[in-house]
Amino acid sequence: MDTVRLLGMDSTQLIIANTTFAQINTMSADMKYDPADGILGLGQQALGFGNIPSPLTNAINQNLLKEPIFTVWLDSEGTNFTNKRGGFVHLWRSRHYKLWTSD
Repeated sequence: MDTVRLLGMDSTQLIIANTTFAQINTMSADMKYDPADGILGLGQQALGFGNIPSPLTNAINQNLLKEPIFTVWLDSEGTNFTNKRGGFVHLWRSRHYKLWTSD
């Protein structure tokens, strides 16, 4: 078991004890050059290997969050998308909410 620490905007830490965390030993060539390989701890438990809760799910289960809400910051790299992998994300003056469940 590990302790995962996430740093907040105001330098406070979210400390998630008793979290199962892993590292990969062999990485495919696709992953080696992929700039977007996931967002830590935002996957649902049923999607993970061995049905292990993600760090975020574990934080919710430990009542470490005031509300089960998280934010993902998407930053711009300019308008030149030549030779960039991936697709487009369009967010236009809207907020999107999804109820977080364990299944």
